[in-house]
Amino acid sequence: MERAFDLRKQLDREELATFLPNIDGRRIDIPASSFIDGLKDVSAFLGNPDWLIYQWGTVGPLRHGKTQHPLELRRLVELGLELRDLSRHDNFKTLLTGFANPPQFFDTMFEVRTASFFSRLETTEHMRFAPKFKVRGRDKHPEFEFHNRLGMFAVECKRPHLFVQRAAGTFHAIAVALNEALKAVSWPPDLRLELEVTAPLHELPASFAKRILDRALATGRHGCAEFEDKAARIFVVVRHLPFCINDVKFWQDVMIVDSEGTGLLNPKKTILRVVNNRLDRTFATSTGRRLKEALKQLPASHHGIIVLGDIPRRIAEEAITRRVDDKAYDRVFAFVVHDDVGFHLIYRKQRGEMVQKLLSPGIRPLVPAV
Repeated sequence: MERAFDLRKQLDREELATFLPNIDGRRIDIPASSFIDGLKDVSAFLGNPDWLIYQWGTVGPLRHGKTQHPLELRRLVELGLELRDLSRHDNFKTLLTGFANPPQFFDTMFEVRTASFFSRLETTEHMRFAPKFKVRGRDKHPEFEFHNRLGMFAVECKRPHLFVQRAAGTFHAIAVALNEALKAVSWPPDLRLELEVTAPLHELPASFAKRILDRALATGRHGCAEFEDKAARIFVVVRHLPFCINDVKFWQDVMIVDSEGTGLLNPKKTILRVVNNRLDRTFATSTGRRLKEALKQLPASHHGIIVLGDIPRRIAEEAITRRVDDKAYDRVFAFVVHDDVGFHLIYRKQRGEMVQKLLSPGIRPLVPAV
């Protein structure tokens, strides 16, 4: 929409709700009254931030340094409803402090979503945020603890931040360098360059890209050539032919179409494709380190739960599977992975009956069905 809606104002919230259930092509199947209440609550709990403006399909953006983070309208409504539900628990104000620090904003959103899930379990009796424990002589503060008929549970949340890791940064730097190198040389418009990273890069991406392009031009100017470098496998292919590199995992594939980034899998339009399937292994190792960090936050007096979010489920499950039966993780009642579908629990086979008791009879909905 061209008009900006100030979500701090009741009249704007009510007017925006008149467009439900579809707003700017996005379906928001939340009753108008809950939609308005959610926006009212998110504004109040976050301290009426000046970025709480809806226009052109997004809210914000939330700015931090040179970065800008637009937020999804539906997610903000849900956040307000979650915060209202959680506000009845002990030490709630401590949870809100995370929103005051922009670098922690999205970590705190994830913690809120996780806390809301456990709060709304019908078995949960009460909850406390940022409880203090002594673990090996040091003060530790898991995200929250909750109590039910099975006992006390301490929950630690981790978002691995895969996109800001060094390996991901290097991968995208290689793609950028190759794209710039393509522009600098007389690259034949009927050819496509495909490159799969196969080993760590021990040089600057720019020098790597220049060497690859020089050799690609020398060996494949007339189409269809394949060669290997110290850190990559390279194909020069006539553009109307299918891709040579297939079985690519999500998050590990960059394509350039006529010098513009795209998500289209169209070989005829793609001049450059860069792939790094090794990132799964790197991310799983990094995720394992985060699991180890989380373990150190959990007291021996509670059942421990470690929750991972904003990470491909396959990567999280690979890291968890290596540790779920490890003796060092004896006090971890369950691991949880959150994705777009919901929360998925991974646990030792012998704990299956207790996990079912934790989840039964179910979870209370935040809003009534439309």
